[in-house]
Amino acid sequence: MNTSPVAQGFDDERDFVELVEKIFRKRGVNCGQYKINYLKRRLAVRMRMNSVTSYREYIRYLDENPGEYEKFMDTLTINVTQFFRDILTYQGFRETVLPRVMTAKRRGIKAIKIWSAGCATGEEPYSIAMILIEILAKDPDRWNAQVLASDIDKVVLAKAEAGIFGQESLSKLPEEYLKYFRPSADEKYEIADEVKRLVKFYEENFMNPRPLSGLDVVFCRNVMIYFSRELQYKLYEHFWRALSDKGYLIVGNTEVLIGETSKLFQPVDIKSRIYQKSSSR
Repeated sequence: MNTSPVAQGFDDERDFVELVEKIFRKRGVNCGQYKINYLKRRLAVRMRMNSVTSYREYIRYLDENPGEYEKFMDTLTINVTQFFRDILTYQGFRETVLPRVMTAKRRGIKAIKIWSAGCATGEEPYSIAMILIEILAKDPDRWNAQVLASDIDKVVLAKAEAGIFGQESLSKLPEEYLKYFRPSADEKYEIADEVKRLVKFYEENFMNPRPLSGLDVVFCRNVMIYFSRELQYKLYEHFWRALSDKGYLIVGNTEVLIGETSKLFQPVDIKSRIYQKSSSR
């Protein structure tokens, strides 16, 4: 007899809806904003781990084991990242976006503010910070820079703040950035304090993001693919409002802005997935 939750338990859509509503009531997470198939696959992982074969059983399991909510959230928010993952993106940021931002600010306040939305264990915001240090150190003007980095997962945020990484995280790191790491215990590496100081981590739920304004660049890469089209557009509107005039949005290399979303941003470099805020929508 097949007891796979995919083959058997997932047939009961009524229990699936009840489960999603229960998670929202108990943890405030609107799972309905995720793509249905993705959400079901993530649920299946936890159900198998707990030898549960139906949504109804998993509802009961959550009642008896409240700690399972956090484990499910960890499974829901996949964190696969490395330093300088998708090198073309970072080249575009360093060679196109950052020089343009600096040129536009020459006669104003010398401050650069960047948001890494969905930062996971911190490799992305720290990569951004290292580039900022490299470029700003060569400029005669005195610049202030800050990288905001947010994620819904408290566990990965704690790891990000600790700034200690294994060799796999550094596998794509360009050689010139090795100087920003020092050996740590267990064949791991700790990122330098000067890089840490540029990054501010905080917890955030994309279903209800905090208001931001005056940002020069928003990085949101390989996150939208898990969300419904409705939530995607809501977040792109949020990014549009958060960015300063002519600010930049950088998305994942499998993500393309289409439909109504394309009215919010104009492409700058499609290969690097770099867009610029439109003056009107």
